[in-house]
Amino acid sequence: MQYNWLFNGNISANSDTTNKFILWGSTTNLTSNTTGTQWSTLFDVSQFGNKFQNFSSFYKADSSIWRLINTTTANTPWTLAAGILQIAADGALGSTAGTLTLDGGTLQLISNATLSATRAVNITDAGSIFDT
Repeated sequence: MQYNWLFNGNISANSDTTNKFILWGSTTNLTSNTTGTQWSTLFDVSQFGNKFQNFSSFYKADSSIWRLINTTTANTPWTLAAGILQIAADGALGSTAGTLTLDGGTLQLISNATLSATRAVNITDAGSIFDT
């Protein structure tokens, strides 16, 4: 998924274990509010399961900044390979059955967000950052 995307209809991957949903895009696509603070590119995770179907893994790639908004109960095991992924609620990462893997990227908790004590977290790269 890249900045400024638009889809009409549903996005359905084949039902197997190799279908990756990937967030990426240039940080030059950030917009600013009236105070000049940069905001990330937003993705509404409540679309998983209805608009976006049958993905087996979820990746944050490149140096871009993405913010997951809303929540989902879908099993969305995220791997953060690069850049920053922001969340304001644990439910943005999906069901706690989905493992969160920090593989060089940054998870940034915003708006006093916390992670569920039952969510498995794997840190596979020493350069990973957990930003609270």
